[in-house]
Formats: sequence, structure tokens, C-alpha cells
Amino acid sequence: MMKNSSYSQKQIKEFNEKCMDKFRDHYLSKMEPFKHEKRDKNKKLKIGYVSSDFYSHAMMTFFLPILEKHDFQKYDITLYSLSPNNDDVTQRLKNTDAEFVDLSEANQQEIAKRIYQDKIDILIDLTGHNNTKDFYLFYKPAPIQMQYLGYLNTYGMKEVDYIITDKFSIPENQADEYTETPIYLEHGMQKYCFTKENTNLPVIKGIPPVFKNGY
Repeated sequence: MMKNSSYSQKQIKEFNEKCMDKFRDHYLSKMEPFKHEKRDKNKKLKIGYVSSDFYSHAMMTFFLPILEKHDFQKYDITLYSLSPNNDDVTQRLKNTDAEFVDLSEANQQEIAKRIYQDKIDILIDLTGHNNTKDFYLFYKPAPIQMQYLGYLNTYGMKEVDYIITDKFSIPENQADEYTETPIYLEHGMQKYCFTKENTNLPVIKGIPPVFKNGY
């Protein structure tokens, strides 16, 4: 449904926003959203990533190269994991200079409180509505909130300020049909996928079927 051609992007946006308006009242009745003071520009910027896929998952094919190339001298990076899954990819994430925080047992309010307490400046959600824990975003635990990659359409949440994308995924003439403001990657999202450091592709043995079949 996220990219179903039976519906216009405007219809998808309006539907998502309508749903989020209903959920917002429910969650804000449990806890009020956070307020933020103006940050000290002399301090190192703190960036947080939230995901339920910090293990051998297709998402990490894109995310691992980004994390491992981060400038940890310039930024403090925190990874908030919403899943108990743990494998060799998880260990690679932990081997970076990023702080790894297991929030797999936390509810939405606890997730928001931890992010707020860590004083994250920019929060990037990598999961979206694939995991209902993303409703922690209603509490605005970080002053700037973004979404990237995990959910390929608008969240419909006014609390999410930006969506990191490219002009193929969101044509510029559709930018107003997303609740978030698009931030366009100059070279496209595929640039950050399948680097030598994180992918072992099998060797092709024999003649590929394309030569026999013609397609």
C-alpha cells in the first residue's frame, strides 16, 4: 500500500495523517511531549538512529556503510535498537564508536524518555510503521526528527520534520504530498548500498542463464 498506484500520493498522505491524528491523542494522554532548550553550538552534535533491524537485515546493507564511514570525531552517534535480534551484523555495529542501546523491552514512553535524557540533537528513525513502537515520535524526544529508508512513504506525523530521500523516490513535484520535508541525497539512495566492506556475493559458476534464455 505504501506505493500502490491505485492511490495518489495525496490520498496516501491524507490517510496517514488522519490515522496519526487518532493515535496521537491516545499516546499523548499517557505522557506529554518534551520541550527543548536552544542547543549549545559549541558542543559536539549528537545524532541518534532508531531501528528494529540492527542485525542481518536488508536495511543494514544500506546503513552499515553509512555508520562505518561516520566521522566520530565530529559527531556522537547513538544506536537505539528496538529488536532483541543479535548476530554478527549487530556485533559490527557495536564495534564502531557508536553507543549501542538495547530498547527492545521498552515501551513508547520509555523509548522517548531515554532519547530525551541522552540529549540527542537529531534523531533519525529507520523503521517507521513497520514497528508500532515508532509512535514514540509523538513525544518529540529530539528537537529535530527525521525518517530514512525503512518506510518508503510519509509517516503522516507532523512531529517528523524531514525525510531523507532522492529525486527518484520522491519527485520534486510530489514534495508537498509528504508530511515531512524531503532532504534529497545528491547521488541517490542506491549509492549507499552493497559496498565491498559489507557484502560477500557468491561467485557465478558456469554460463549465466541469460545467455541460454535470452532474457
